[in-house]
Amino acid sequence: MRRILISVLIIGAVIAAVAGSTFAYFSDTVQSTANEFTTGTLTLNIQDNDEGPNHGPVSATWKSPSNWAPGETFTSTVILKNAGNMPITYLGVDWTHPQGDAALLDRIQVVSWWEYNSTTGWHDYLDPNATPKQDYAHLIKTANPNYMTLLDLMKSYYGSEPLTSGGVENEFGQYVTHLTDTLKGNGYDIIPAGVPAIPVGGEFQIRMGLKLLEDTPNAFQGDSAKVDINFYGGQDISVFP
Repeated sequence: MRRILISVLIIGAVIAAVAGSTFAYFSDTVQSTANEFTTGTLTLNIQDNDEGPNHGPVSATWKSPSNWAPGETFTSTVILKNAGNMPITYLGVDWTHPQGDAALLDRIQVVSWWEYNSTTGWHDYLDPNATPKQDYAHLIKTANPNYMTLLDLMKSYYGSEPLTSGGVENEFGQYVTHLTDTLKGNGYDIIPAGVPAIPVGGEFQIRMGLKLLEDTPNAFQGDSAKVDINFYGGQDISVFP
């Protein structure tokens, strides 16, 4: 019995020493200095037939020949390049700001529309039998005449649009969810989910053929019209108008 009492006293003494004393544990210190956080850059450059790649606008990418006559077709290409160090996840395209005689835009037929991206290559944007079906194939009129004009393209909308309430008003008085005509990248258009519209160092091309319709009336002689094309590059679709 005495041996048990001694053991209890010894344990009690150790506990008392811990409670009443301060111990110094071994330690060491290293330091990480000047931690820097730098955001990536997202730079969309544009190039067309007669102007090299730059971050500013190019003018008259699709410019009709001098003295454009009914039945004549011309083709031009615009190239968009990712000159930053971050992928451009989404690319938005908006045909906008009709200037001059808008009626002339309804006499200009879109006879060909090809697009190229660095991931899936070239695609015919007007092929109604393409898989997946392209955004604007539905605009080719099924009745006679069987074509799509630039004015059709600019007035295009999807699904439940035009909206009966809410949304934003486009230049034709229609209310739509957003003003961007088409969206590409990360599952939109022909680009698979998880794939950016334009990877770092990659490019996106739009090649169009436009024709002045053969039956354009004499009233359009000497007429002119202009449109702007806005290209938006971003990480999220919420940044597009």
